[in-house]
Parts: sequence; structure tokens; C-alpha cells
Amino acid sequence: MDLYAYSQIGDLEHLLEENKIDIPRLRGLRLMSDEKIITDEETNERISEEQKEYAIGWLKQHCDWCWSSWKEHKRHKSFIYGKNERGERVVVDVDFSKVHGRDRKHIKHHWKMIAKRYISQYEVWNKYVGKNVLYVHARLGSSNWSDYKIDEKHPMFLERIDDAWDSSYCDIYYDLDMKGAAA
Repeated sequence: MDLYAYSQIGDLEHLLEENKIDIPRLRGLRLMSDEKIITDEETNERISEEQKEYAIGWLKQHCDWCWSSWKEHKRHKSFIYGKNERGERVVVDVDFSKVHGRDRKHIKHHWKMIAKRYISQYEVWNKYVGKNVLYVHARLGSSNWSDYKIDEKHPMFLERIDDAWDSSYCDIYYDLDMKGAAA
């Protein structure tokens, strides 16, 4: 959830009302004219972090032979350990060169999907930065899109994209230069 956008609802909600835009499950609003471009470096950092979290989670939770201590030990050889703020030993990364077979294939497939989602979302974001566009963050992503109808034929509607981090959310963009077209 976009907490900054959530904090802006009170200040920007009048734009929805004035232009007869109905957004069920509204979670936030932003003016894209006030936003900054998300750089390729920032995008790559976020993708890398998300891919690392996914690999760790997959290897921790999916075990072919959970009752086999040998298999469990083999899986944990790929983990890179560090210390958390309390000094406890925790997994901080994965040595992918030690991941093989189905696990490697599965993780690589999901890494590609993660990268594609983030790149798509940030390309859409960057397209509207600095423009007179209203960004709407709503709990309408994934299958929620079909459950809650949004008027894509609204004259101000530009596009929508599912949130890369949590696909149950989506970002919807409206062109504020078309103000009054909905009246």
C-alpha cells in the first residue's frame, strides 16, 4: 500500500468528485506533477531485493523430501547467513550457484516475472511524471478488477496497471487536463 498516497486522499478526493470518477476501495491519490522519475538504478535495486526475498522464501518453504534431513541440509547450503539487529543468525541471501534442478528452474522463472512486473509498473509511472495526471491507488488489482467495475471509457481515464509488489492493488491514471469532459 502506498502510504503517502493514502495521506493525500483528504486533500485530493475533491478531484474525483468534481469529475464524477467513482473508485471503490480507494487507497490513495497523488498528483503526478509533483512526483519524480524512478530511475533504472532504483528499479533494478527493487527488482534485485524482491528476487532475493522470493528465492529465500521459496527455498525455506518448498522441500521435495521434507522428512529427509539430508535434503533439508542440502537446501540450506545455498543460504548465506548474517546477523539481525538482535544478533541472531538469519538468512540474508542465496548463493544461486548452489541451487539446482527444479528449484533453480522455478526461481529463475519467477525472477523473470518479478522483473517484468516492476519494469512495467515503473514505465507507466515514469510516463506520467511531471504531467497534470491524477494517480489513483486502489484495492482493485488482479481479479478484483473484474469484481469492481471502473469506467475505462471515462474521458479522463488513461490506463491502469496492477501493483508489482502486491497485485491485489492497482494504479489508475486520469488526465486532469481533460477536466470538465466528464460533466
